[in-house]
Amino acid sequence: MKSVQRIGVYFSANDRVYPWARAFLASFRAHNPDLDLVLIPFDDACERVLALREEYGFSVYEDAAGFPRLEAIGAALELGHTPTGPRWFRRYAAFWGPLDRFFYLDARQVVLADLRPALEALDAYGFDFLHYDCELDQVYEPGPWRRDLLRRGRARGFN
Repeated sequence: MKSVQRIGVYFSANDRVYPWARAFLASFRAHNPDLDLVLIPFDDACERVLALREEYGFSVYEDAAGFPRLEAIGAALELGHTPTGPRWFRRYAAFWGPLDRFFYLDARQVVLADLRPALEALDAYGFDFLHYDCELDQVYEPGPWRRDLLRRGRARGFN
């Protein structure tokens, strides 16, 4: 018998992005009323976002040992573009969080559909990992291979 996997969505937010987080949560629940939703706190400034937990039915993933390790990696790799760079690495805690199959969505997104079919497609098509980004340079390194993909219409800025 195949074990039941817990599927759902992780998101990250703090009070600084509260208006966006509230819009994300409202749109998510409008189309995904029963799908597991888990907050990975961006930092300790999440009081207002946490107050939405009951209204929007999300749980909170805390990792007292993992978050500092991920932030240390982020600090080592941060190029100085933003003061929040190291904390962006907290999102990778999703890989050892409570969900077996998941999407990580940014709280600045709006969800306009039921995500369950896409999550279930991961198993149906044998995918272990999918990544998308809307910045071509963050998806493909510049060079001959990327140029060839672009010429053949095989690469886009959103993947």
